[in-house]
Amino acid sequence: MTLDDAPLGSVAVVMRADVDASLGRRLAEMGLRAGEHVTPLHRTSGGGRVLAVGDTRLALARSVLRRIEVEAP
Repeated sequence: MTLDDAPLGSVAVVMRADVDASLGRRLAEMGLRAGEHVTPLHRTSGGGRVLAVGDTRLALARSVLRRIEVEAP
């Protein structure tokens, strides 16, 4: 499943991101990398989501969320 499909409030583990190298580096810098636990907190008005990654909160666009594969821990 993708991060866009993950239920709100549930914990998911990032498996891989099908993005270009520069976006992949940026996501890793923000803490969103393979093996990391992430919790979708709520949807934004544009269809994106706010995510909890450790103590950090990130807002990602829906187009990016659809390219990040996750699974339940």
